[in-house]
Amino acid sequence: MFTWPSPSDLLAGILFGAIGFVAFSQGRRQGKSNKVWLGVALMGYSTLVSGPWLTWGIGLLLTAWLWMS
Repeated sequence: MFTWPSPSDLLAGILFGAIGFVAFSQGRRQGKSNKVWLGVALMGYSTLVSGPWLTWGIGLLLTAWLWMS
């Protein structure tokens, strides 16, 4: 059954998708596959999870992992 995402889920998807796009672009330019795959994960994970806590939690963890790499 399809349910509409909450405004919080939409905001998280847009925010972390934009961060993922920048990471993907920089990773390709720098030749760093770790950044490329983290960027892909950030752009796509929000379509696979539901619930604001899970969406924001995973996004923050992936962003922290990206920042530390």
